[in-house]
Amino acid sequence: CDFPAFDSASRGEMMSCSACCCDSTAEAETINAADIKIAMKKVFSEAPETIEPDGSGSTTEPDAELPAVSGGDPEPCITVNFATTPRDKLGITMDLFEESCCFVKSIMPDGKVQEWNATCEKGQDVREFYRLMSVNGFFGTGREMVKRFLTDSKEKNILELVFQKPFEFRAVINKNGQDLGLETWITKNKYLAPTSEITSGALKAWNDAAASGQQISVHSRIIEVDGQGMTGDEIIARMRGRETFELTVLNWL
Repeated sequence: CDFPAFDSASRGEMMSCSACCCDSTAEAETINAADIKIAMKKVFSEAPETIEPDGSGSTTEPDAELPAVSGGDPEPCITVNFATTPRDKLGITMDLFEESCCFVKSIMPDGKVQEWNATCEKGQDVREFYRLMSVNGFFGTGREMVKRFLTDSKEKNILELVFQKPFEFRAVINKNGQDLGLETWITKNKYLAPTSEITSGALKAWNDAAASGQQISVHSRIIEVDGQGMTGDEIIARMRGRETFELTVLNWL
């Protein structure tokens, strides 16, 4: 029984967007994903890390309260419940680019999650970029929750998943001859993710003037430039070629 893939986001060159976002200043580095089998199911994790099925090494208490969420959608979280058997396909891919923000990368047309989406109440469906907050009352790092997802779907035969919706906003960036102040990975993913805090440049100028919750940070995902969805490397190319542009950004508040 193959479990639908949980992916660490594919990473390529490290990019420091300086000199008006024109120069690559960091050495290229590649991290390959390793396919690790767990209890006859699959999870994708960055090498050389592994996920042990006995839960050793976890420091998160399963009965702790979920973190408070404020701002954005008046109902920013949804709860998904369905029964499973060891033979069921869940039909979901999770993105583990950032350990603290494990979100939905894709939903397949023939799994339990899509079955939920087809029958749930309006506004309760699971969508791309929804952040996984807990699995059967347990929350922790992305890999800890993925492991719980795997074991509970087989052993408990029921899943209760809490997802947080992203907060979307637009950021109009004017370089004004500055660099962007952005360090990131060049990837083929459908977003661009800062890899360090923004402390200078045009993005810092935006953050200083932006309303609460609309700052761009390491927890943000840039998904569009001037209203066009594109991959991370395409977003970088578009920002390089323009002095002023509008970014569509997702935050989880």
